[in-house]
Amino acid sequence: MLKVTLEIVPFGDERLKRRLGVLEIANDGSGTALSGSYDLRLDGVTMKRLEAFDRTRGAWALVHEAARLITKGEK
Repeated sequence: MLKVTLEIVPFGDERLKRRLGVLEIANDGSGTALSGSYDLRLDGVTMKRLEAFDRTRGAWALVHEAARLITKGEK
């Protein structure tokens, strides 16, 4: 599982930081060595499912795609 924690740090002061949310990208085990399927949870709530992600693209591309799916349709 990948866990991405989003925080705001006003004025760069760590003492003032606040958590805005946590995105969990959980491998469901149904993929292959080259392609993965993931459940996407935002603050503990399953929001979407990402299927057939090309693992060769790397972790940051996976985070990007997950965030894109979670926020799709938001304005």
